[in-house]
Amino acid sequence: PTSSVAKVYAEIIKQREEEEEELLQIGLMGWEKLRVHQGVPKLGGEITESYNPLEAQLWDSLNFIKGCYIGQETIARLKTYKGVKQFLQRFRLDAMPDGFQTAEDGPENDRDGGEIIHSSEGGEKVGVLTSCAAIGGQIWGLGYVRTKANL
Repeated sequence: PTSSVAKVYAEIIKQREEEEEELLQIGLMGWEKLRVHQGVPKLGGEITESYNPLEAQLWDSLNFIKGCYIGQETIARLKTYKGVKQFLQRFRLDAMPDGFQTAEDGPENDRDGGEIIHSSEGGEKVGVLTSCAAIGGQIWGLGYVRTKANL
């Protein structure tokens, strides 16, 4: 519960001081930059009803042996027949796309529906950009890219 956040935070700080370890505090903007740079999907950004766990690169989060869960048959078919048509990818961009905020502007920089990603050759649609962050003078993005895209 959110009412316990301050107490938990104070306990973490206390333990770190006792162990003489410094705790790096990065805040929401720093966390968002780190998340995008590491390619970690976020609920509401990369994890939505539009994408399945295999597309989101969450293979280690699934149990392919255990049965009886919602979506089990669909996930098993996708795995068995290599039916995943797109994957979450991390990539560098030339510039921050219109409509996306930099992490300095605020932590919420994803958009419903995302920005269409076009190939540099031919301009065909190859995917959807879901999140961006400016990190060390570079723009990094997360998005779903078709498996057969020629990038």
